[in-house]
Amino acid sequence: MDTLLLLALSIAPGIFLVYRYFSKDIYKKEPWAVIWKSFFWGAATLIPAGILETSITIPEKDSFLGMILENFLLVALTEELCKLLVIRFYAYRNSHFDEVMDGIVYGVAAASGFATFENIFYVTEHGMAVGMIRAVLSVPLHVFTGAILGYWLAKSKFQNISPWFANLTALSVVVIAHGFFDFVLSYDSGSYFYFSLIPVALLAWLVKRYVKQALAYDVMYIHNQATVAAADNLNVSTSPIDSESLATAETSRVEVSFARNIIHLALKFLAVICFLTAAFLMLGFVLNYMEKGEELWTLTLPLTPLVFGLFLNSKARKMTSSLAKAQV
Repeated sequence: MDTLLLLALSIAPGIFLVYRYFSKDIYKKEPWAVIWKSFFWGAATLIPAGILETSITIPEKDSFLGMILENFLLVALTEELCKLLVIRFYAYRNSHFDEVMDGIVYGVAAASGFATFENIFYVTEHGMAVGMIRAVLSVPLHVFTGAILGYWLAKSKFQNISPWFANLTALSVVVIAHGFFDFVLSYDSGSYFYFSLIPVALLAWLVKRYVKQALAYDVMYIHNQATVAAADNLNVSTSPIDSESLATAETSRVEVSFARNIIHLALKFLAVICFLTAAFLMLGFVLNYMEKGEELWTLTLPLTPLVFGLFLNSKARKMTSSLAKAQV
């Protein structure tokens, strides 16, 4: 039973994040077959990454400079290059990679595959407490870096940006963030553990911005052009609309949009409260589990507000999608 629980804890965060970013692609969903192939290709790169990381020896790796070289160049650069190669040489070449948002979705899938299988090794070896910490730190970090790599690859494909510039920009951002995360965890036996929250939070904010920019570009320059081309092929006329009727419709639309925004903000606020409550209870569970071997049934305490928060957040996301479509 404990083995199954540990396995579920190892796999659940990565799968959840894949679905989360799949659901954000509101204009044209990607086929699950391509997403899961990206996921397992990302998992497969864990093997060469592990071989490379263990075969190269950093001189005086316990020194400050040695830790910098190991965490930034050996570990972070190796793992991020593995994700980049999967996105570039599998998903990027697929015919379904036809939006900027697709870069984020497939980047998340490849990174989640890498992080999930890495997580299985860590959690089965070190136990549930480590699994809970990795679920909110290490796995999201990997997923966010994959999303950034995919986003910049998509920009190079659809926005006429130099591939060299896109790849170097993306790699610079993710390697610095990933390296800092690993460095903080390993420096002084993890005494500065809480600083690892900084790169995770910054990457989460950056990916959120990238998702908005990707969707805005897709609807404006990809789907809008497709609609115009279809209208031209069908010889659809674009006769002028009565201005008074248009003004009335616009006023009604604004009023409905305002009401929905209020409800959306309320749902988001309540979801954040639930997540903070769950995080506080989870921290208490981890501390008690490490010190006293707390019984596993007490895990239901943080899970209850977490599930309720996910429900509220899901409702808010659906409302966000409907608002975005209404504005288009």
